[in-house]
Amino acid sequence: MPSLWDLGKSSKEKLNDSWEEDGILKEKVDQHRHKFEDDFRQNMQEDVPTHPYKVYRNIVENRELEDEEKVALEHMKDEFAEQWQELKNQHSSN
Repeated sequence: MPSLWDLGKSSKEKLNDSWEEDGILKEKVDQHRHKFEDDFRQNMQEDVPTHPYKVYRNIVENRELEDEEKVALEHMKDEFAEQWQELKNQHSSN
C-alpha cells in the first residue's frame, strides 16, 4: 500500500524513489548520459557558462522526454551544477 507521502508525487518522482531504493540510480542515470552530456559539457566550455539549470530547461522545453530520461537529466543537472559552482568560485577567487 502506498504511503500518504506518495500521493502527491509525480510518476517521475516515484521512479526516482524506486531507483534509489533498488540501488540502481547511478546505473540508470549513466544509461541515459550519452543523450544529454554533450549539451552540459558544451555549456561548461563557454567563456562564461550559464548555470546548468538553463541547459536543463532548454532540453526539457525542446524535447519529448520519458520519465526515465527526465530523472537522469535532473541528476546530471545537479552534477554539472556542482562543477559550475566550483568553476565560479575559482574565478571569483582570482
